[in-house]
Amino acid sequence: MCAGCVKSLPHISNSCPICALPGPNEPCGRCIQTRPSFVATIAALRYDWPVNALLHSFKGSADLRIGRALAQLLAEKISSAKRFILPETIVVPVPLHDSRLRERGFNQSERIARIVAQHTGATIDTSVLVRTQATNDQKTLSRQARQTNLIDAFSLQKAPPADILLVDDIITTGATAEAASRALMRAGSNRVAVCCIARTPL
Repeated sequence: MCAGCVKSLPHISNSCPICALPGPNEPCGRCIQTRPSFVATIAALRYDWPVNALLHSFKGSADLRIGRALAQLLAEKISSAKRFILPETIVVPVPLHDSRLRERGFNQSERIARIVAQHTGATIDTSVLVRTQATNDQKTLSRQARQTNLIDAFSLQKAPPADILLVDDIITTGATAEAASRALMRAGSNRVAVCCIARTPL
């Protein structure tokens, strides 16, 4: 994308430091009331036009060029927020269930994670976290249903790293990030931070 197009995208400059909900640079009411399993989130863009259309092309039409361009924006934002990449940080993508992976042909979060790792110099590990349940599509569910939809959806194939940057494409309610982070923390991780290309304003 040209510099003008990048500049015109709905960048997130102020947000909750824990869940990246656009707003003041302070913990939002939801995070104060119920602290997530992850300690922080960074999101590059607000999930609004044209980001929603770009991500649809990336995921739905396998337009990997768009995916790379968006992932690069996220990687640059992570690099500028030095607290997200510590020397021992391991980049872990949110996995797809095997059935969804066969249907789509690629895991969009893994594609994003590889660019984040390459740009930041961190190590990526795609073998830590697995999705053991073929859950319903999150975008079709209510907030409450999204939470229950992901109960026990993730498991670990091996002992997880102590410090993890969990990578996803979109965060809406944070249910996926919470379920994956909870599984990692229960298995022995000390710190899970989250990043995504786009965050939905609630």
